[in-house]
Amino acid sequence: MARSKRRRSGIVASHIRPKMIFQPILEDGVFRFDCSLKDREAASPSISFVNGKDRDTPISTEKVPLYNPTFEIRLEQQIVKLELPAGSSLYGTGEVSGQLERTGQRVFTWNTDAWGYGPGNTSLYQSHPWVLAVLPSGEGLGILADTTRRCEIDLRKESTIQFVSPSSYPVVTFGPFASPTEVLSSLSKAIGTVFMPPKWSLGYHQCHSSYLSDQRVLEVAKTFQKKCIPCDVIWMDTDYMDGLRVFTFDKKRFQDPMSLVKDLRSSGCKVIWMLDPGIKLEEGYFVYDSGSKYDVWIQNEDQTPFIGEVWPGPCVFPDYTQSKVRAWWANLVKDFISNGVDGIWNDMNEPTIFKVETNTMPDSNVHRGDSELGGCQNHSFYHNVYGLLMARSTYEGMKLASEEKRPFVLTRAGFIGSQRYAATWTGDNLSTWEHLHMSISMVLQLGLSGQPFSGADIGGFAGNATPKLFGRWMGVGSLFPFCRGHSEACTTDHVPWAFGEECEEVCRLALKRRYRLIPLIYTLFYFAHTRGTPVATPTFFADPKDPSLRKLENSFLLGPVLVYASTIHAQGLDKLEITLPKGIWLRFDFNDAHPDLPALYLKGGSIIPVGLSLQHVEEANPSDDLTLLLALDENGKAEGVLFEDDGDGYGFTEGNYLLTHYVANLESSVVTVSVHKTEGSWERPKRRLHIQLLLGGGAMLDTWGTDGEVLQLILPSEDEVLKLVSTSEKQYKDRLESAISIPDVEEVSGPKRTERAFTEWRSDIEDHVSGRSMEFSNLNDGGIIQTTDPSDPFNTKEVFPSRDAMLNWAREVAKENGFVLTILRSETCTRTNKKNNRGKTYVIMGCERSGKYRPYKNTLSKVTSTKKCECPFKLRAKALKKNERWVVKVMCGHHNHDLGETLVVGHSYAGRLSAEEKSLVIDMTKNMVEPRNILLTLKDHNNETTIRHIYNARQAYRSSQKGPRTEMQNLQKLLEYDHYVYWNRKMDGSDAISDIFWAHPDAIKLLSAFHTVLLLDNTYKVNRYKLPLLEIVGVTSTELTFSVAFAYLESEQVDNFTWALQKLRGLIAKDSEMPPVIVTVRDNALMNAVQAVFPSSSNLLCRFHIIKNVKAKCKVMVHPKEQYDLVMDAWHNVMNSPNEDEYMQRLALFDRVCSDFPNFGDYVKNTWLTPHKEKFVTTWIDRVMHLGNTTLNRVETAHWRLENLLEDSGADICSCWDAMNNMIKLQHNEIKVSFDKSINTVEYNTPFYKLLVGFVSRSALSYISDQYDRIKTVGTDSSLCGCTIRTTHGLPCACELASYNIPLQVVQYHGTRFNFSFQEMNEEGYEVSFQPVPLQAIHIHWRRLNFSFEVINEEGSEVSLQREIDALHKQFQELDYAGKVTLKAKLRELALPDLTLMCSAPEKIRTNDASQDLGWKRDKPVECDPLYLEHIDSLHSAHDSMTAHPSSEKPVHDSNSMEVLPSMNHIPVEIHPFNEGNVDVKAEENCG
Repeated sequence: MARSKRRRSGIVASHIRPKMIFQPILEDGVFRFDCSLKDREAASPSISFVNGKDRDTPISTEKVPLYNPTFEIRLEQQIVKLELPAGSSLYGTGEVSGQLERTGQRVFTWNTDAWGYGPGNTSLYQSHPWVLAVLPSGEGLGILADTTRRCEIDLRKESTIQFVSPSSYPVVTFGPFASPTEVLSSLSKAIGTVFMPPKWSLGYHQCHSSYLSDQRVLEVAKTFQKKCIPCDVIWMDTDYMDGLRVFTFDKKRFQDPMSLVKDLRSSGCKVIWMLDPGIKLEEGYFVYDSGSKYDVWIQNEDQTPFIGEVWPGPCVFPDYTQSKVRAWWANLVKDFISNGVDGIWNDMNEPTIFKVETNTMPDSNVHRGDSELGGCQNHSFYHNVYGLLMARSTYEGMKLASEEKRPFVLTRAGFIGSQRYAATWTGDNLSTWEHLHMSISMVLQLGLSGQPFSGADIGGFAGNATPKLFGRWMGVGSLFPFCRGHSEACTTDHVPWAFGEECEEVCRLALKRRYRLIPLIYTLFYFAHTRGTPVATPTFFADPKDPSLRKLENSFLLGPVLVYASTIHAQGLDKLEITLPKGIWLRFDFNDAHPDLPALYLKGGSIIPVGLSLQHVEEANPSDDLTLLLALDENGKAEGVLFEDDGDGYGFTEGNYLLTHYVANLESSVVTVSVHKTEGSWERPKRRLHIQLLLGGGAMLDTWGTDGEVLQLILPSEDEVLKLVSTSEKQYKDRLESAISIPDVEEVSGPKRTERAFTEWRSDIEDHVSGRSMEFSNLNDGGIIQTTDPSDPFNTKEVFPSRDAMLNWAREVAKENGFVLTILRSETCTRTNKKNNRGKTYVIMGCERSGKYRPYKNTLSKVTSTKKCECPFKLRAKALKKNERWVVKVMCGHHNHDLGETLVVGHSYAGRLSAEEKSLVIDMTKNMVEPRNILLTLKDHNNETTIRHIYNARQAYRSSQKGPRTEMQNLQKLLEYDHYVYWNRKMDGSDAISDIFWAHPDAIKLLSAFHTVLLLDNTYKVNRYKLPLLEIVGVTSTELTFSVAFAYLESEQVDNFTWALQKLRGLIAKDSEMPPVIVTVRDNALMNAVQAVFPSSSNLLCRFHIIKNVKAKCKVMVHPKEQYDLVMDAWHNVMNSPNEDEYMQRLALFDRVCSDFPNFGDYVKNTWLTPHKEKFVTTWIDRVMHLGNTTLNRVETAHWRLENLLEDSGADICSCWDAMNNMIKLQHNEIKVSFDKSINTVEYNTPFYKLLVGFVSRSALSYISDQYDRIKTVGTDSSLCGCTIRTTHGLPCACELASYNIPLQVVQYHGTRFNFSFQEMNEEGYEVSFQPVPLQAIHIHWRRLNFSFEVINEEGSEVSLQREIDALHKQFQELDYAGKVTLKAKLRELALPDLTLMCSAPEKIRTNDASQDLGWKRDKPVECDPLYLEHIDSLHSAHDSMTAHPSSEKPVHDSNSMEVLPSMNHIPVEIHPFNEGNVDVKAEENCG
């Protein structure tokens, strides 16, 4: 009976558990609960809180908790229970396996090395005594058991949370708050936010547990680069260590870590190295000796160092609970960083101990901890925080090494709060489909527990992944916050190319997708760091009120992007039935849709930033094109945020960043995208902005503009939108059907797991960016916004002495009041000014925002923006008498827009450049300094200067230089100023120039010396008119290229090329010096022109372009890849045939190889071999002296350098010329330096080269040296030698050099006696005499090492006009009187330019006193056929005129000279002398 009473008594007691006492802490809605006041005072310090005092300090608030936990003490265990409303869902509990929603589960927080864990494991590597509850209403509530000891989290009863842990400990509740996101933000204020990661750490990481040597590491990194698969980090496991001793390197396998790091960084890869806590017990090992000296080890109960066995064998373990030990470890890390370490991996830090049943050290071990952590305690108290404290020590050591870089630490073990110091991953998972599925939930649970920086070992750590498993895992894992592929030592290396081409392609697409989303991911991390929000969240965060979303496990949210993946083996993306959350969700991809990749959806109302597809994160440049992907919500609005900074360091904490809030709004079928607000001191990069508006079904509209400006998109009609969506959906379906899926391969090895069935699900993320609402002022009856009335300062009775004084005063007052004053209208009283009939002189001034934007043609066809808002503010100033003594009157004193307190940075008035600064800008512009670098220089003088002021100043300078001249006139002026020789050719019957050719004087000298080989190519990429630019390139004796001449051509016709080449021929002094070899592409017009102008020259074709064309054709016609490789090898053999017999044999072999591909064989023969084999096949081209120039790569390099010097490929012709001129000057300087090196540098200091050193180029000596090395195998046998270099380079070949080895004291060479000899010991030990290589054996091309005219004409090539003068005189005698006058006039222009009528374009004449802004007329493109250039002065009356070497910078105008007008062409020549002083008055609004 008594027993029964006791049982009933126990039942009653369970229902009347006492509630815990509470006090509010931290902020409203956060409460601390304790069993009693005594327990509150006895509680251990908090390690989870970033500031332990916050947990112990109450705050004042009137709020009380809505849910009070109860407690019970049983067998020294404190049991805390919190009951929630039915229908609540439970999450969190940290790093746990199994299902996402935790109801029915039980977890024990005890850090455990759980290799190969499964869904049933109750303890893993980290401990988070935390539960996040989502109530039926969608509100969130969190509860934290603030204890470091082993804790049971029992969620087996529905809507009930129970903690069981040794007493006593407090629990802290957070909320309820409106959403789970708010709960996590509140939690972060207690436990801290994630460290701000360096941007490179968001790239892809590659690891394997057994990279056995530095060469293997380099091989992996180079393979990523070779295969164009993005990768940023390579990881080093314990194999780099010397005998598994931490902080050491294996001297055999990793001989030079610094060199390895340097090589990896040159490939764009960072390096992360592992450090375990186990220190090998070995005297003489510096880490052990140092630790023993400072007594840093964890102790047994008897106060001796605890020894446990891990990888190195017997080890001791640092006691990180002591500040002195953490400092000791941090200094070791600091020294370790000096080896080029970019990040550190803390492993085995649960801590794991081998060969013991518990897999860790005894609970009785002693930690002599700091009092603020809990003081001296046994191991059971500190076990769960050991990994956190190790990560903290490592993090602090990395900061000691460099305050300028953000540390990156990855830890396997951790505790709630460890995100402050380290990222983490889900531990040693398995290569199974079950673990692929679980990896999503595990990463999300860590994010819901305060650790947003986590990921899983892609492909699984233990066991061999199959191709489909690895590819599918890469697809989803590439979008985890932390992205790393990793595998165990005994398994297949889990790299993308290890599983076949299909899997490799999927991995490439997945990682390129991640790198395009890096701007979004980095922005999410910024908010995680500053606000405590997760990076990746479960799908139900899109709608916490929807219970159907709370158990979805194969999707998640990355910001507003929903990632929907297939984690079932037999089910690809094309077979998924995707159900989306409520609202608008629009599918998108990057033209990379694939059945084995996740589907992506963007939430309506969102804008996300998208970057370029890069190989490495640090390849990105702030000026790179930026894409904004946007989806409008039901109200036609969208918003998004982009965070940008240096990507490393802590400048962002001091405001050195840019946080841009973009908004989009739909009104009247026009979507407007603009910057709503910005934060930070970073200046917006000058970059193009690409807007992509999602319409649905993957369809989108796009437009381009400049970032920071307002961009607009016009929505088509509904029918057109439906058509676009239908077309896009069909294309998407076709892509999925045509994509090559990863083949199913039978699973290899590794532990097997039963594949679970699970539901398909969708996900979304709440938009973490809340745009600030627009602030509007109240409108009055007139519709004018009433802001401050700035009219009072303008109400003055002052009389100003002059117009300028009045304007200066008015502008300064306006500036002080936060706006800019501009002149709207100005009139000067004159007797002839009929418009000003009142006879007053006055000026009307207004706000710069007055008036409205007047579109030019169709505004909606392109993006426009304006600050005009029809502001009514106006002032009127009038002159009292004779334009003197001015007064000012306010006409309207109100603005319809807000005024700034000051004119801030970026305003058109703020930061206006001074005269000294403008002069500096002009000087730097002349020296081709980029605008951004000019801005950095000016920032030291004027901190308000913006990039806009730089561009304005540069444009003003260029406009002033150009003056009233047309663009072509300005180009000719520039050519004359720099003494260029140039010709131009006009179109028949017109003054429009069709072709222009120019050459630098020094280039002409170089051409006279180095005319052996000329390379010809043209490009369209360097001017806005897309005119062909023909570039003629020569090669010097030092094998440097120089631009001989340039020509802008009307078109690529034979006539145009012939004209340009004739001008080139005219630059060559003697007919005997015509270039023996000219290399071109297969352009029939250019080849025909070469044949016509240089009939004796050999026209070779660029072998590189031929190979490129053949390869492209082969890829289309020849399959599979093995056959493709075989065919291309045969083709290369044909091209490289050394003689004609070998050519016929190799051609026959090529025919056999191509027998299955007759179309390809016919293409090669008909297009290349039959008509052109003599121009590119080795056996024929080696019969001419081409100096090794058989491709146009040198010209392509010249084009590349030119394009680098150009600021814009759409620049005008004069800007292009500036770049060409600078490039030519650089070329000539480099050539002069190379000549000096060849003359003064002694590289071949042996008697054999005695006569050559200093007299021939180093390039020639290098070729001769290579031939000299062949003497031993060739001797004097010319059949073995081939003598190719004598023919192709004009240099002695091996057999010729061998002839100089004859032991003669006196040798004759071409009839000349040389008395040079020297002795050497041959291999048999006998003295042998040699003669040096004579200078005459070297072709003259290699002996020219000077720009000097005298040296160039060393062979008597004196330039003379006598032949031309004789021909002209003969022609003159044969002409009639009119012809003689005409010819004499042409010669007079050339011979006596100062006495001729040649002059610059006439200045434009103002027709009245009103100021005219004609800038838009100057900048307007010419209204003519784009292939024709602008008109030039008709004073160049000759159809083909030439100007060279003017005597001064500006043309000198003779007092008797006259201006010849275009209309004069219609007046007889005889009347021209009587028409002096005429000017051409253009018709405009003020005259007829």
